[in-house]
Amino acid sequence: DAITDLGVLISSDMKPSSQCLRVAASAQKMLSIIKLAFRYLDITGLTTLYKAFVRPLLEYCSVTWSPYYIKDIEVIEKVQRRFTRFLPEFRHLPYEDRLKCYNLSSLHSRRLFIDLTYVFKIVKGFIQIDPDSLFNFSINSKTRGHKYKITGFCSRLDTRKHWFSSRVVPLWNSLPPSCVDCSSVESFKKLLSDYFRLLEMK
Repeated sequence: DAITDLGVLISSDMKPSSQCLRVAASAQKMLSIIKLAFRYLDITGLTTLYKAFVRPLLEYCSVTWSPYYIKDIEVIEKVQRRFTRFLPEFRHLPYEDRLKCYNLSSLHSRRLFIDLTYVFKIVKGFIQIDPDSLFNFSINSKTRGHKYKITGFCSRLDTRKHWFSSRVVPLWNSLPPSCVDCSSVESFKKLLSDYFRLLEMK
């Protein structure tokens, strides 16, 4: 019913639920270890440990298994919710406010960021993957926005509709030209962070 390939659990139905449960369980165990081993760290120390040992478990190869069911999204986000309650002075705050205190983004936003960065690497040739094997590029030069717009696929099944090459289409096409026209991955990430920040403020 399922097979593990390069650390990713692939189910026969191609849905990410089993993978989400698996990575969440691993991350929860790591959180427990941190909580037991480091009882007197401040917010900076805790956040450093979280980013180094917990969040990578939740984001490894997320391009291939990013969840789209609410229950799966919550399974992953629950790990970070628990972490942001570690310090007593923040426990009473809503999750969004706790994220601001820790200077963190939601894991859902992080996965979108990772998706778009991966598209950028493919389109600009930083990864040896033929862009035409994944995307249909728009040939209409009169459309507003950047020149690397892609067109979506008609999908009947959720698994295809939410697959990487389909789910990235709307957000990628909405990016400003200044962001997509970058010459390096680091400059793209910086401008993409600014763009996400603007979206959150609206």
